[in-house]
Amino acid sequence: MALQFLCFGYFVFFQELLATGVYILLQFFGFLICLWSIAVMGIGNFNAQPEVRMNARLIKVGPYTKIRNPMYAGLLLFFGAGVISNFNWQGLIAWMCLVVIFALKIRDEEKYLAERFGSRYTDYFNSTYRMIPYVF
Repeated sequence: MALQFLCFGYFVFFQELLATGVYILLQFFGFLICLWSIAVMGIGNFNAQPEVRMNARLIKVGPYTKIRNPMYAGLLLFFGAGVISNFNWQGLIAWMCLVVIFALKIRDEEKYLAERFGSRYTDYFNSTYRMIPYVF
């Protein structure tokens, strides 16, 4: 988790955060996905730790209709567009670290959600994609 925040810190303090050209559209789309995810899930219902709270509910509406991790997808799109637009190797390495961190968190979250929600989550899992509709 600390590595995740170090990556975010790198993007905020050492990488040109905002994209330029056509990449600003990708970045804006990533930002909108994040906002939509927060609006659907609720401000206090997400956590940096890969855990399932006792009062958690399985959300299958909004961006969660097609993808199980729209917040991660939005963040990767937002920061990835900035890295491509303002390329440097350190930014690419930080972004790739974030991809690995999110992949590990998703693996753990999926296990916890399957334990908590059983066949409801299994059905949802089988009918959605992790982060990219029709691809992954």
